[in-house]
Amino acid sequence: MLRFSANLSFLFNEVPFLERFGEAAHAGFRAVEFAFGYDYQARDIAARVAEHKLEVVLINAPPGNLEAGDRGLASLSGREHEFAASVVTALRYAQALKCPRVHVMAGVLPENADAEERATAIYIDRNRRVALAHRGRNCRAARLGGDAGNNHLAPAG
Repeated sequence: MLRFSANLSFLFNEVPFLERFGEAAHAGFRAVEFAFGYDYQARDIAARVAEHKLEVVLINAPPGNLEAGDRGLASLSGREHEFAASVVTALRYAQALKCPRVHVMAGVLPENADAEERATAIYIDRNRRVALAHRGRNCRAARLGGDAGNNHLAPAG
């Protein structure tokens, strides 16, 4: 049987984020996911989840600075400490929300990035570290791609 979750980053945008949990429950969803709830306290999100008897099935790790174009940190050289801090934050939220999955995004490679192989090696190493720190949870790594002109890391395979 198929199970669907409401992605609160895209659905019910006519109401503020914390109200979307109620909207999802009212629409018949029993599970939700969202990209970035880090503007809110984990306890406030957890209270809405409990109030509406929902399950959080997926959150994203903090992406870095969205306004500056960041879309993840896992493959970006020189930002090791920021990446490590983002993982700690994501795991804290995942634990508070009883969320079994964290989506770790690769990031957008800068124009002057070293060879893709180096970025791929960084990405693989960091995701291995996340997996070790994230025992008991399902950690998903983003495989980004799309437009031929983008700089998203999209390893083959």
